[in-house]
Amino acid sequence: VHSVPENDPSPANRRRAERFASPGAHVDALVVPFPVAGATVEARRATAFGFIAGQNLGGGVVDVSRIGMRFIATARLPLNTRVALVVSFPKVAPLRCKATVRWSYPHTEPGRFVVGVELDLLNEDQLKLIEAARAAGPSTPRA
Repeated sequence: VHSVPENDPSPANRRRAERFASPGAHVDALVVPFPVAGATVEARRATAFGFIAGQNLGGGVVDVSRIGMRFIATARLPLNTRVALVVSFPKVAPLRCKATVRWSYPHTEPGRFVVGVELDLLNEDQLKLIEAARAAGPSTPRA
């Protein structure tokens, strides 16, 4: 079974993840993406030297996990683009991290794009923010 972004017209732009069941295996709840109502993200391109460049391309967060995030952007971000993110969760301190764009496709709303990023390895404090966002709820169904 493959997991692909909804409404993705391009087979070359799909993110696929093989899923399987293993008896007795522990699944880290933060690996499974979860929606967070009211969460937003600032996304700016990161340079090779770690500086943040350009305008904010981010918007609303669709879902987040400890390994990735899907959000609405104001521009298509090319694959493998490095971005610096500031994720604002309701009732929780902002999460600051860097990520790599893994896919992007047009949203149903003109001038908007759905972007999937792979987050850089998060430290313990960053993981606690994601867990707090999940616990704070309420969440809405995935877009």
